[in-house]
Amino acid sequence: MRNPDVSKQGGIRSIVLAAYQRAGVKQGYFLRTEKASDIFKKVSLKIIPERLMNTLGYSSVEELIKKEDIYRLFALARYLAPLEWKDAMFKEFRALHSVDFVKREIQFRFFDAQTYRIWP
Repeated sequence: MRNPDVSKQGGIRSIVLAAYQRAGVKQGYFLRTEKASDIFKKVSLKIIPERLMNTLGYSSVEELIKKEDIYRLFALARYLAPLEWKDAMFKEFRALHSVDFVKREIQFRFFDAQTYRIWP
């Protein structure tokens, strides 16, 4: 991995995967999928993340959650959801308990910023 082009998805992917391999940590505690979906739906029905939904081509929160990978949605919401939505999500995160997490292998979600119109 010499001088990867971080302006392209492949360059970023190679850096992340190289760091992952060198770190030697393969597992961690992560929010359970069901809990993640419940929280995402709860917050999104109150504060609709319109830019996220429009970017992905959905007209309803239920359809969005049903058809998309929940962890990908959280990653994209970081850039496409309004501040009010993020604040509400953090309030939900503060109410989580240890039973809401599961130990599992680390998973990565990569997406192209230009495809999702995150940056100009």
